[in-house]
Amino acid sequence: MVIRSKHLSLFGLFGCLALPAIWILHGFYIVDNNPVAVPVHQKLQLRLNLPKDVTDRDVIVKHYIHNLRTQLQDRINRSVIFIRNQEKHENTYKKRKEHLTKYCQKQAEDQTTLNTKIVRKHHWFLKEPRIMYCPVAKSGSTFWRRAFEVVRRKDPKVVSPFQLSYIDFKESNAKIPLNMTEAAHADDMSKLLETTLKFIFARDPYSRVFSTFIDKVLSPNRYMWSLGKKAIQMFRSSYTNGTETCGSDVTFDEYIKYLNTLNSKSFDVHLRPVAYCCDACSVDYDVIGKIETFQDDTRYILQKSGSYDRDIIFKDVNTEYKVDYIVDAVVRAFSFRNGWSRCISIHAGYQRLWRQLQIGGMIEKIDLYPLSAEQSNNITVTEYLNMALDAFKRSGPSAKANKKEAFLQAYSMVTLKDMENLREKYIADFEMFDYNQRPEELFKVNRDPVADFDYFDVMRMK
Repeated sequence: MVIRSKHLSLFGLFGCLALPAIWILHGFYIVDNNPVAVPVHQKLQLRLNLPKDVTDRDVIVKHYIHNLRTQLQDRINRSVIFIRNQEKHENTYKKRKEHLTKYCQKQAEDQTTLNTKIVRKHHWFLKEPRIMYCPVAKSGSTFWRRAFEVVRRKDPKVVSPFQLSYIDFKESNAKIPLNMTEAAHADDMSKLLETTLKFIFARDPYSRVFSTFIDKVLSPNRYMWSLGKKAIQMFRSSYTNGTETCGSDVTFDEYIKYLNTLNSKSFDVHLRPVAYCCDACSVDYDVIGKIETFQDDTRYILQKSGSYDRDIIFKDVNTEYKVDYIVDAVVRAFSFRNGWSRCISIHAGYQRLWRQLQIGGMIEKIDLYPLSAEQSNNITVTEYLNMALDAFKRSGPSAKANKKEAFLQAYSMVTLKDMENLREKYIADFEMFDYNQRPEELFKVNRDPVADFDYFDVMRMK
């Protein structure tokens, strides 16, 4: 399917509208003569006309999320289909536990003995309902941090994790401790664990490594550019000692090569294997969730805890997640601008942000970044946010393929030798959680990258 676009003026200096050549009629797309239901997000008014001088992260997030949930107020994520398939889901979790148990039975005794100090340090705990979670970065931990806070508050005005912003966790009265609360410091830890719903989330290591690169390296975010600097110094043939580099232009293959030089136990928390984050062989987790089935697993856990449709109520979780992602990415980029703009131009940074949203499947890859350098230098956070939400609103079903295309394109840069080394770094996670160690699409000799669009050209922009 080929979709072409025409770029039209949208709002003066600050935008152009890329309209896919898809006819929309009576609530359906007509794509290649086949009717496809119009996505929920295309029926919504997502942009807001906040004052241009509004920059407060908390204010912006809450206004846009409130606007979204108000429009979705008549929609409820019904769990009828999920309940109908309850037996199937129960069987899935049973198989996951059995697989992990078999793995753990082969390990040394010191890896299967309960260490109460580690359990207290690495888990979040709620007394009512009695639930315990081992957070793993880039595996749903941001969502669950907010979900725990919603359940803890029991505030009828705050019933969705997406209603909470980053600032909520900077205030002491809303900050969940990153270790267990006093109730979990009981002497009899084993008894506590027996009476608590315990869960963990894992993620395919290759997907997690890629996701970290997009959110912490490609995006306008200096968080991991120091890693990029070291990788460039070690592996870029054109680099000469003394040359100044921020590391912002590190390539995906250089990033992988550098990770392969490290002990995976010392990886940054966003990359550290789950095996070294959680005590999976000594804590008998009731539910082993996976990012690949995140919605089903989350619904199951919330239902088991009695929180689903009571403490936490979703309207349309797909739309809520995507709008939340866009709002957070844009506001975060503007908040951190003074830092990343020392390495790259404002114009380059905002193009990276646009590409981050394209790779995430929120914006069509053919919907090109519409601003000139001068316009980028003058745009405000709310203007950019409206521009991005407009692009999301006009995106069609094909945008979903962007992430997979970018994923395959990134790994096509990596040699098979480096792929094998990376596999070894995550061998415990592959074996513990039954992930394919050598997927054919990543390990075949002839790996052809997506040729019609370069997802990583923004890395070369200054």
